[in-house]
Amino acid sequence: MVRLWDDMIKYTLSNGFPKNELKQALPNLPAYLYEIKNRYLLGFERWGFVGIGSYMFRCVETPGHSEGHICLYEPHAKILVSGDHILNDITPTVSLRSEHGNPLKEYLASLDKIEALEIDLALPGHREIFKNCL
Repeated sequence: MVRLWDDMIKYTLSNGFPKNELKQALPNLPAYLYEIKNRYLLGFERWGFVGIGSYMFRCVETPGHSEGHICLYEPHAKILVSGDHILNDITPTVSLRSEHGNPLKEYLASLDKIEALEIDLALPGHREIFKNCL
């Protein structure tokens, strides 16, 4: 994750963002503040499920909106915790964060993963829950 921020900072500065403003902005970004906590679920797609109450959610890696983004899918209840990957009435931000990678390609591939799931209820990271997911 450190390389992610190093690359993003270098890329942002090379595109004209003032260094002093970037130093002030970084500590206020939730993704920057909480990146350590987010790292714990990475790789669970290969390992199995996360139990939450009586539900067993499968982690589905869905990069694109951000590197390391995941959704949680409960196959029996057909619930998707979509986070920022799929939102009901707004479009998630998909932006280039460094000279490396292709977040739009990753996002579209992640949409294909989610489209293959049977979903009755989607719980996004922003706004209202919804039923007609994809």
